[in-house]
Amino acid sequence: MAGVSLGGIMTVEISSLIPLRKAIIISSVKSPAEIPKYFAFFKRVPVYKILPLKFYVNMGWLIKPIFGNMTKSVWRLFKSMLSGTSPTFMKWAMHAVLHWVPKPLPGKIYHLMGTRDFIFPHKNIEGADYIIKGGTHDMVYKKGEQVSAALQAILTDETA
Repeated sequence: MAGVSLGGIMTVEISSLIPLRKAIIISSVKSPAEIPKYFAFFKRVPVYKILPLKFYVNMGWLIKPIFGNMTKSVWRLFKSMLSGTSPTFMKWAMHAVLHWVPKPLPGKIYHLMGTRDFIFPHKNIEGADYIIKGGTHDMVYKKGEQVSAALQAILTDETA
């Protein structure tokens, strides 16, 4: 099983409930110690709770700098993804990440991180298996070949 960002957190949670042969997280975190300190501010001052739902659909311009430089086609895809996502889900997801209390890891979690991920900075990550130089939070799009090569190496490794 593999997950990116919030999907990675969900992969960690699922791995605590169901034995997985391989669990892989990308641009994500596997413990609260890896979550950046600024998340604590938003946990104590939950601004996300009072923002109108329409804000979540139109917030691309605000969070674009966190994802780094985007080509026009990636920016269009990003805006389309945001506008196609339920604002209620986005609000729930912010709350879920800010209040996440994981169980102890039951086994190996393969971890892929980019060196330019500003949402979950790689400097906070303990023991990443693959560090993609220049990879941002959306490196699955921007560094797809490198991410695919790392995934292929993990999936073909029969020792794990």
